[in-house]
Amino acid sequence: MSIQTSNKQHAEKVITGKNEKTVPDNGISSWFKQHKQASNNAYKRLTGTPLSSLLTIFVVAIALSMPAALQIAIKNLEAGQSTVDKQASISLYLKSDTDLAAVEALKQQLENDETLQEVTYISSEQALQDFQQSSNLGNTLNSLKNNPLPASFIITPDTKKLKIDDIELLVEDYRALDAVELAQIDVNWLKKLFSIVDLLKHFAIGVSLFLIFAVFVLIGNTIRNLGQLFQEEIAISKLVGATDGFVRRIFLYSGLYYGLFGSLIALLFVFIGILWLTPHMNELISLYNANFSIIGLSIIDTLSIVGTGLILGLGGAWAASNRIINRLSL
Repeated sequence: MSIQTSNKQHAEKVITGKNEKTVPDNGISSWFKQHKQASNNAYKRLTGTPLSSLLTIFVVAIALSMPAALQIAIKNLEAGQSTVDKQASISLYLKSDTDLAAVEALKQQLENDETLQEVTYISSEQALQDFQQSSNLGNTLNSLKNNPLPASFIITPDTKKLKIDDIELLVEDYRALDAVELAQIDVNWLKKLFSIVDLLKHFAIGVSLFLIFAVFVLIGNTIRNLGQLFQEEIAISKLVGATDGFVRRIFLYSGLYYGLFGSLIALLFVFIGILWLTPHMNELISLYNANFSIIGLSIIDTLSIVGTGLILGLGGAWAASNRIINRLSL
């Protein structure tokens, strides 16, 4: 047996772990066999350095779980939109001399406005009755000759279509109506809430981009270090005819494993976090008389996290493996 043949067999054993051909025969079965060998060898390399691999996987998991947690927080804030809509109601108090025809015309105008989610008319008699039921002044109010409470409209704007500034302009328009004595809404707390949500969205985008870049660099650096450990074997395999694609494939599967395991553990972190925070969040929600449940990870969210991990793993491994191959080709 020649020296070249001996070196070739040695390289094949190092790369695949078996005495198989480095360059596969044509055919789909050979293609799958080649990828299976590369996948198995990549897994062996990861398990061969367990501490380093676990640290890398956990860092990837932490980096992926933080954007996912921020996204869930934003989704839950937006889920409380229905509660915010009802608390962002506009009160229109009508003049005492407004006749039924004017009230009906105003009601029709409000109901035809597509930017309004709900319009409720409360007559002066209904307002007095509601006030008597909610207070201890029932007998005192019965002694009054005239009803002091005006008729009113309670309007709920659609905050998905209207911004806070638009709602304020809408209130100004209502104040100019002939039948309206007073139009009011407390939007200061809404401004603060929407500002917080908007800030959180921009913060989530910035943090996500930074952590995605960090994961890309981390996996690439890990693959580069892995290549240095097996630099001699890779050089031998290149000398005996292994293609760049064959050498790169093992590193791509290594990156794939880092991204896959990291994303799965990230899902576990997020799931545990939701379980831990849900009782406390439900208690907070009850204080505000809100009526919505905590939203967890959907199927789309789950697939997005796993897909992001796989893409980052493959991308980082591709960049690192190209540097390794180019360096060995010099």
